[in-house]
Amino acid sequence: MRAFPIFIILLLFLATGCEKPAPRPDTLLSVADSLINCKAYDQALLLLKNNEGNIAPTKQQNLMKEFYLKESRIYQLCGLYEEANRYANRVLHTQGINDSLLYRTYIQLHTNYLYMGEKWKDSSKFYLQKVLKYNRKETELTASIFYFHTANFPKALSFINQYLTRSLTAGEQKAALIHKGQIFWKYGMPDSAFHYTLQAQQIHSDDINLNAAAYYTLYNLSKQQGKETEALENLEHFTTLFDTLASNFSTSINDLQAANGRYQLRIQNLEHRRNTYAIIISGLLLIIACLVTAFIIIRRKQFKIKNLRQTLAESRKQIAELQEKEEESSLSIEQELTQLFESNKRLSIQLYQMTSTFHKLSKIEKSIKANRIVTPLTPDELREMDICFQELLPDIVTQLRQIKGIRIESIRFCILSYLGYTPKVCASISNADILAINQRKYRLKSKLPNRLFIRLFGN
Repeated sequence: MRAFPIFIILLLFLATGCEKPAPRPDTLLSVADSLINCKAYDQALLLLKNNEGNIAPTKQQNLMKEFYLKESRIYQLCGLYEEANRYANRVLHTQGINDSLLYRTYIQLHTNYLYMGEKWKDSSKFYLQKVLKYNRKETELTASIFYFHTANFPKALSFINQYLTRSLTAGEQKAALIHKGQIFWKYGMPDSAFHYTLQAQQIHSDDINLNAAAYYTLYNLSKQQGKETEALENLEHFTTLFDTLASNFSTSINDLQAANGRYQLRIQNLEHRRNTYAIIISGLLLIIACLVTAFIIIRRKQFKIKNLRQTLAESRKQIAELQEKEEESSLSIEQELTQLFESNKRLSIQLYQMTSTFHKLSKIEKSIKANRIVTPLTPDELREMDICFQELLPDIVTQLRQIKGIRIESIRFCILSYLGYTPKVCASISNADILAINQRKYRLKSKLPNRLFIRLFGN
């Protein structure tokens, strides 16, 4: 038994070691970005939601905020702006948020309200003011986009010019010039728009999306100005880039699907292995727990029965000795004998409560109290009860059998009354009439010795 706790600890260690390894949260964010770029928004959202539980709320709080912000971005791209705001506000309402995350959250909320329409213009402007407090180059671009959407073109041009004065990469500069061309286009100055868009097109960039946007804008401007030849050339370039984008998109989707298939297969294998180990270990733990529990219960019950039998045997021995001296005994001996009878009765009842007969009669009592239909005992159960009474109360059963003309049903009724059962229970056991049971008691009073009757039924 000393080795049992060590064995349990070993099994628990194995069980904890079989848990499914969770993917790294930063890896999941990268995969989600790849899915977003491929416009697989449903898969990206499902990936993030399924792995939120793997992030420890205290140790990885910033990663959880990154998850919320990424989910807000996905809902925005799907056009569900209210849901996007709900997840962005989750980031704001958590403690310990750093400046970088707070800045990106303000931009997210500003963009959400901007796309929600004219009704939410003030809310968008409110978060824009918070964004402008940060001295970052993205703030001017964000402000320019806001004023472009609200048709405040002078302010949009002012902010985009400030943005262009900063140190930008080729891609950032190209995107800014395209945006500046669109501002002039909407402002009603197509020549300036064509100039800045053409300038953007001449900047070398590996970003196919920016190159396609530049050619498409040039196509629209050339068409508006009646330059059909240039418009067709720009359209041809745009079509070529669009086909390249479609091909890259298809390749990315296939690669992601293949990677997802491998990942799901690995997860399934790990889950299968974990479930198998968990079932085996759970089964072993359950069997061991049942065996130990059963062993303890049996040992305690055996020890208690042994003590009760010893005490009962001693009590019977004392009763027998006192009964031999009954005629010569004094009043004090009579009182002592009565006490021994009561002690013998209590011990007999305690031993009786450990038998199956007691449990069956207890069920009958409960059914009577609940006014349910009572099923009488079968002949085999009645015989089993008689054997139980013979073992528990051999002196009383022997005295009753020595009385002439007494039947087994009357002996059974006497023992049940001695054990404290009501006439209603006695009647339900053999499906007899309660009136007949009461009449049987009065008939027994004339047959039994007075001392024995009092002992069985009381005064």
